Amino acid sequence: MRKKFLSIITVFFLTICAFGGCTKKEDIHLGNVLIFGDSYSTFTEYIPEGYPSWYSKTATYTNVNKAKETWWHQLIDRTHSRLLLNSSYSGSTICHTGYDGADVSESSFVGRMTALFEQTDFQKEEVNTVIVYGGLNDYWAHAPFGELIYDDFTSEDLYCVYPAFTYLLTNLKSNLPNARILVIIEELLGQEMKASFAVACEHLSVEYVQPENISRKNSHPDLTGMDQLTEQILEYLKSN
Repeated sequence: MRKKFLSIITVFFLTICAFGGCTKKEDIHLGNVLIFGDSYSTFTEYIPEGYPSWYSKTATYTNVNKAKETWWHQLIDRTHSRLLLNSSYSGSTICHTGYDGADVSESSFVGRMTALFEQTDFQKEEVNTVIVYGGLNDYWAHAPFGELIYDDFTSEDLYCVYPAFTYLLTNLKSNLPNARILVIIEELLGQEMKASFAVACEHLSVEYVQPENISRKNSHPDLTGMDQLTEQILEYLKSN
C-alpha cells in the first residue's frame, strides 16, 4: 500500500514538472546574489522603492509581465541561490553623466554602489555573488568614454564611462573580497566599449560573459530574449 502511494506521488510530481510546475536546478551555487543593473534587470516591486522600472505586470510595451520571466529571476530559480538585492534602476548609467549631460551621481551604478556600502545595516559578508549588467545607457547617452585607469581616481573621472566602470569593479572587489563578480557585457554596446569592458575585466580578474543574438522588443529583451539571456549565462556558469 505504501509503495503504491509513493508511486502515485511520484507520477503526480513528474506530471506537475512536465507542465512547468517545478524548476530543474542546475549544479551551480551562487549563494546570495546582489545585482547592479539598468532597465534590463528591473521589475516593479523587486527593486528598491522609488527606482523606475521598465518591466511590470501591466506594461504594454513589453511582453514580459511576470517577474519569473526575467533573466535574473530565472537564473535565481534554476541555481542554488537567492536574491539578496536587485539594485537596478531604469535608464541609469554606470558613470555620473546621464542623458543630455545631466549629473546623475545619485542614480548611477557608482552612486548606488557607494550609497549601499555606506549603509550601516548592509551586511557585506552576506553577499556571495555580484552581477553587473549595464553600460547601454552610457552608450545611448553619449557619455564621455575617458580612459581605462585602475587607481588614483578623481571625482571628475567618475563622470566618464571607462574610469567609472573600473572604479565600480575595483570597489566591489575591495568591499566584497569573498564574492564572485560577474559582468554581463551587452551586445548592443559599440565595439570599442565592449572591447574596453572586456579588457578592464581581464585586468581586474573579473569574470564576464557576452550574450549574443538576444531577441528584443522596443530595444529591450522580450520573452524569448529573457530565455536566451538566461541560457547563455547558465552556459557560461556551467563551464566556469
